[in-house]
Amino acid sequence: MRPTGARRLSAAIAAGAMAIAAVSFAPRPAAADTPWLSVSEGGYASFTVPAAYIEANAGQVSQVVIEGNFGPSSTWAEFGLTRRGDVWSGVLGPLKAGLYSYQVTGDDTKGLKDPTNSAGVASKPLWSTFFVAGDSARLLADAPQGQGGKVETLTYQVKKQERSALVWTPPRYSAKGAKAYPVLFLQSGEGQSATDWLDLGRAKQILDNLSVQGAMEPMVVVISGGDGPADDKELKDLRKAVADKYHVLRDPAHQAVAGVSEGGAQALRATLANPGQFAYVGSFSGLLTESAGRPTRKRSTAASSWCACTPGT
Repeated sequence: MRPTGARRLSAAIAAGAMAIAAVSFAPRPAAADTPWLSVSEGGYASFTVPAAYIEANAGQVSQVVIEGNFGPSSTWAEFGLTRRGDVWSGVLGPLKAGLYSYQVTGDDTKGLKDPTNSAGVASKPLWSTFFVAGDSARLLADAPQGQGGKVETLTYQVKKQERSALVWTPPRYSAKGAKAYPVLFLQSGEGQSATDWLDLGRAKQILDNLSVQGAMEPMVVVISGGDGPADDKELKDLRKAVADKYHVLRDPAHQAVAGVSEGGAQALRATLANPGQFAYVGSFSGLLTESAGRPTRKRSTAASSWCACTPGT
């Protein structure tokens, strides 16, 4: 089964279609601690996977492929490696600028994570990631050291159950300063983790870079996972927990909610169920249903709304 939920988030931030070409080369034997992946400035990803590691962890295999989001429009695709001596190897590219996720698979069913790549995806244990730099992906690159914001985990209670969310605070944030901050609540899709926004969406890099450039108003951003607020009451519990711990503005004029997929639908439902609690709402591929309600002149209190839907959804 191919990954779906996290892949959609990854695809949403990738730019354009990816061109793929295989270029053969003569690799040297790979030591156990030698990185399996190297990325050149031209956007070529070179893979050198020790055959001994494959055999020790997946048994004897007749083929090894790299699966990843390097297909057209960031779709999931396969790139076959060639056995040369004691390694499986190949070169993929040139790839366009952006973030890529991948895993190593033997004989179509035996998935392995690259143990030499520490950049992974918390919700997808077999996945690793790599970044191809370029002008079109400037916002996805790491901000200059020491100039970005911070991410921490907020633990709170919902119906006597413990929940958690990730909270990004902007550069120079002060919990005791004179300035209070607007707050944006980001809702994940069903089955997605809050960390997907960081591992696959590069949300921290985007927020850091926008802040460094002065392109966004300083704000606190709260990220919920797929098991986050499912209804208006749960979202209120999260909002209260945020207001109690962080120096944020509590009035609706400085509150916003947005989400992807089911998270986008949750954002719309929360806004329609209790108009006036958010001044801004965004839904990205969120399913619109009759049960969500329809905004009326009386209920349309959001200062700004944004809805992006895929045809047929």
